[in-house]
Amino acid sequence: MYNWTAFRQTPSVTASHATVTECAARIENMGHKLYVDIIISSPALSDDLHTKTVNRCGTVRPNRKLMHKKFGQKMKLKWMK
Repeated sequence: MYNWTAFRQTPSVTASHATVTECAARIENMGHKLYVDIIISSPALSDDLHTKTVNRCGTVRPNRKLMHKKFGQKMKLKWMK
């Protein structure tokens, strides 16, 4: 069971980011996978979980803050002519 705590948004971390990292603290450095929804997915959360050896999988919006500009665009692979 988890003891839930209310997380407040700070300038560097959103409330959802803080909640996910707190819940994932129990599986850090174990190599587990964490599946997240489109609402809480962000590049910053992915980077934070990656540094703690928590693998993340889920959908992400292409217009999220700090998302690579070409993300979501159809791109031709080099081998395709």
